[in-house]
Amino acid sequence: MNLNFDIKKTTVLKMLTYLGLLCFFAVLQTAFFSRFGLFDSTPDLMFAGVITISMFEGEKGGGIAGIAAGFLIESIGGVGLSLLPLPYMLCGYICGLCFNYIYNRNFATWALFILISFIFREVFTLMYISIIRPSTSFFYAFRSVLLPEYFSSVLAAPLLYFLIRPVAKLFHRGRSLS
Repeated sequence: MNLNFDIKKTTVLKMLTYLGLLCFFAVLQTAFFSRFGLFDSTPDLMFAGVITISMFEGEKGGGIAGIAAGFLIESIGGVGLSLLPLPYMLCGYICGLCFNYIYNRNFATWALFILISFIFREVFTLMYISIIRPSTSFFYAFRSVLLPEYFSSVLAAPLLYFLIRPVAKLFHRGRSLS
């Protein structure tokens, strides 16, 4: 049985570069923003990184980046095994599909996807809170966890766009990336 994988050197270099960026974002999220967070909350840089990578790499790259980011952030700051890689992977895959088939790749479209995707992220966070602490009221969770996390993540996300975009341009020289 011969599987005959043909992997290009640029593909491996691109994946390693994105993995390095995700590692940098994970350290930034857990070491810096956990101490100096916006709105007394730690922004989810990994989720924004997955959305940004899916914009430039499509559904396959977004899904792979989502799985890698989910496992990476769980291994650095998580407590045991959780389902965090699942929403990261789903969002990376779905955003990559939408970027490929529906929208142009520009900052305004990316910002719209960030706003919508983080709503999905906060719904997942609400479900997680309701499982871990069922006695927590919805309004308390909304006011003290969901809103601060949403706004801190959305405000920190452009940093990732402007860090990932030049890297993506290196690997996609013939394609128009706004």
